Amino acid sequence: MDIQIQPLHISTLNSVIALRDAVFPDLGKYEYETLQACLNPVKHQVHKKLGIVELAYWTAIDPNTDSLSGLIGLYTENDVEDTVWLGWYCVDPQYRGQKIGSKLLAFAINEARKQNKKYLSLYTTADEEYTTARIQYEKIGFAHYKSVKKNLFYRLALQN
Repeated sequence: MDIQIQPLHISTLNSVIALRDAVFPDLGKYEYETLQACLNPVKHQVHKKLGIVELAYWTAIDPNTDSLSGLIGLYTENDVEDTVWLGWYCVDPQYRGQKIGSKLLAFAINEARKQNKKYLSLYTTADEEYTTARIQYEKIGFAHYKSVKKNLFYRLALQN
């Protein structure tokens, strides 16, 4: 399926929040505000509270219907200079199985390389519902490097 990857925009914010909240329920207060903070960092001060230096999100749009099909983001933290983190990576369940997730990940990896960081890192959980995502991460080269309770941390080397 063809998609258009576009920066998060105020016009799609409500749809993006609905998708994120459906895929990732039970967010903390500051996690909930990260999408709004991307568009208005002065109003939403989550950067300071979460230690985030830079924050950007992109949406996958189905050009035939102009519908939101996925979301991906990148952020950097103030205490890890050589790493950029993957944030809110998800595909709407009705669009899964159409390679949208692969296209979003490839886009994010390319964007991360442009930042000249050493690693692209992410965290997920050991919950069974995220098994497919973990398999996808490992298939493209992410390596599991740390576990904290149910949280699993993966890293992809960006420099050859």
